[in-house]
Amino acid sequence: MYDYTLAGFFIGLLMWSTFSLFFLRRTYPKKPWKRDLLMALIHGLIIMIFLPIAIWIFEYFS
Repeated sequence: MYDYTLAGFFIGLLMWSTFSLFFLRRTYPKKPWKRDLLMALIHGLIIMIFLPIAIWIFEYFS
């Protein structure tokens, strides 16, 4: 169960990163540095928020 949940978490993170890549590519086509900065901020925020929650859930249910 632990391995499947961890794999699902990383698959969801990968899906979200590809979605945000396509979304931001259509939003900022002329300024790639602004798009890359915004994407780095979004991914850092996602990892900072969801990784402790996921670890807490793993520890709680294991």
